Amino acid sequence: MRYKGSFKGKDVVVFGLGSSGRAAAQVLIGLGARVSVVDQGESPDLREHAESLRQIGARCYLGMAPAEVMRSAKMVVVSPGVPTAIEPLEQARKAGASVIGELELSFMLSDADFLAITGTKGKSTTTRLLHRILAVAGFDVVAGGNLPDEPLCGKVMRLLSGAAVVAEVSSFQLETIVTFRPRVACITNLGVDHLDRYSSLEEYHAAKLRIFENQEASDVLVLNAGDARLVELARGVARSVVWFGMGTPDKLDGVFLTSEEIICVREGKSSPVLKRKDITLPGLHNLENVMAAAAMAIARRVPVDAIREALDGFKLAPHTLEVFAMFEGITFVDDSHATNTLAVTKALEAFEGPIILIAGGRDKGCDWAEILEAARGKIKTVIAIGEASSRIAAALGKDLPVLLNVGGVADIVAQAASLAASGDVVLLSPGCSSFDMFKDFRDRGNRFKKAVLDYLEGRGHGVSQVR
Repeated sequence: MRYKGSFKGKDVVVFGLGSSGRAAAQVLIGLGARVSVVDQGESPDLREHAESLRQIGARCYLGMAPAEVMRSAKMVVVSPGVPTAIEPLEQARKAGASVIGELELSFMLSDADFLAITGTKGKSTTTRLLHRILAVAGFDVVAGGNLPDEPLCGKVMRLLSGAAVVAEVSSFQLETIVTFRPRVACITNLGVDHLDRYSSLEEYHAAKLRIFENQEASDVLVLNAGDARLVELARGVARSVVWFGMGTPDKLDGVFLTSEEIICVREGKSSPVLKRKDITLPGLHNLENVMAAAAMAIARRVPVDAIREALDGFKLAPHTLEVFAMFEGITFVDDSHATNTLAVTKALEAFEGPIILIAGGRDKGCDWAEILEAARGKIKTVIAIGEASSRIAAALGKDLPVLLNVGGVADIVAQAASLAASGDVVLLSPGCSSFDMFKDFRDRGNRFKKAVLDYLEGRGHGVSQVR
């Protein structure tokens, strides 16, 4: 492993009992560390998780962070959802502890090559695409990171040097890196998100840009040629940059989309990768995701044939533009994974309309006016839900019909269905986090789908569930 020291007998605090925290605790206990787990919540689920870790040797503290535990730690592994400036973590730092995240721990524990993807939108799909491409090409490869319930630290332990780790990394995870160095790093785009955590857009973007701060001259940075912020950024980057995007910009190496195909450009010479008609994923943004994954694969010298084969039969993850039911010409789409306004914009661009958009949840500080260009001529009605409903109505109400709904999921679905006619799309694309009404985005999507199917089945024949 890259980390030459031993964890045996070392006092380590794991702060946060989410999936990444539990995985980190289990790995560290297995390595012989004296592990204390701290979570400031006290829910039944947390008590159950804590008890399972107690049974394998962890000391667990819920609802509080004992000062003596924090001060005695040599290392703290903090979950990405925990703000890094809170008092217990400051206590640990003042006592000399290093504060890292599960991503940094995973990097420390493995000699595999990391390929990492971040961005405001598209990182999950790009991660899954690249993982599939590398697997088809014969790599020993795992994927994880910011993907739901896919922490990396347990997975990387079994990998040998030369294997590959495809990591989706969030800005939260990048806040706590120290040595993390992906051999290929990709930034899909930079938009607006998480302004409930960051004091400014610049601070949020700065966290994203940490993905390449430890790269060396032999490493590769993959950037979106259509994002003006990234084009400007590249002017000060010394390492090799590979681009992806629409058209074929002069003097740029990378993967680009022409009118009919995706091509690879190297030193001014182009070669075909895929026909545009062979890509069945919806929306221009998914063409960008394909190009980003292909560019990263080509940077790893993956043959084009493997890229083509990997894309055959590739499906989006659940809750990502998931067309799951049709009824009397009405299409129902679960895009619950859309948790910022850039994602909502991409979803609107993927469908012709008319669209009944269900949006809202816990506000993250995004600017809802950003969706207006994509919405014009497409949106029939916006149904605003959750804590952000009034803010959405204020931002969009002058340009679009907006209805507030303060009911439960069944009521929201009934209202949307009553407004829809043949040819319409009922699209759940919230643009917000889910924690005001739901456990997480998966719970939100699953409950939406169940409510739709229950509503339709209660109205007789004509229901077609898409699988």
